[in-house]
Amino acid sequence: MRGSFAWPWILPLVAAAACSSSLGSEVTDVPREGVTAPIPCARLADPRPTDTCPETPTVAAATAGATVVALLPVATAAYGSTARWAGVIAGRDINRDGTPSGASASGWALSFCDETSILQLDVTDGVCAARNLCDCQPAATCGAVVCDATNNSPFPTTMDSPAAILAAFPDDPANAAYDVSLDVRTGKWTVTRLSDAVSKAVDVATEAVVP
Repeated sequence: MRGSFAWPWILPLVAAAACSSSLGSEVTDVPREGVTAPIPCARLADPRPTDTCPETPTVAAATAGATVVALLPVATAAYGSTARWAGVIAGRDINRDGTPSGASASGWALSFCDETSILQLDVTDGVCAARNLCDCQPAATCGAVVCDATNNSPFPTTMDSPAAILAAFPDDPANAAYDVSLDVRTGKWTVTRLSDAVSKAVDVATEAVVP
C-alpha cells in the first residue's frame, strides 16, 4: 500500500461495488454480477494509503488513451459490467511521445465509475493504486469527479496525448516534458510545459490551440 501522489493535483480538474467500510468493520455485501476483485471502500478525506490494484500491481508507461484501456479491467473487476471511464485523466511529467518520463511521481491519474461510486486510480511511478469511494454519488461526497451525462463519452481516439502535445508545442525539443490533462466535458486537452509553466488548450475536435 502507498500514498497517492496524484490526487492533490488532479482534483482541481476535475464506486456500487461490494466492499467493506473504510474501517473494515461492516459485513461485506454479496458482489454484483461481474465483480471478481472488489476493492475496499475509502472515505473522501481518508488519510490512509490507498490499496494496490488487484491483479494489476504495476502498469507499463503508455499514452493517456492506452492507460484508460489498460485500467478498464481493474474497474470492471471491482464494479462489474457497469464500470466506465469517468471522462478525465491527468498526467504529470509526460514526454513528447505522450508517455510518462519515468522520473519520480511521473504518470497518470484517472477515475472510473458505476451508478453510485467512483474508483480513483493513480499510476504514477508505474505502480497502480486504487481508492474506492463507495456510494459517494448519492451522498454527494465524490469530490470533483461525478458520473453523469456530461462525461459519459469514450476516450477520443482521434487525439491521444502525443498529438495533443504536438499541437500545443510543435517546435519544442525532444527532451521537453509536460503536465497533460483531458476532460471530455470541455472537449479540450490542457498541456503545460514544465520548463516555463506555459499552458495551452487544444480542442479535441479540431486539434487546434484555442484560447
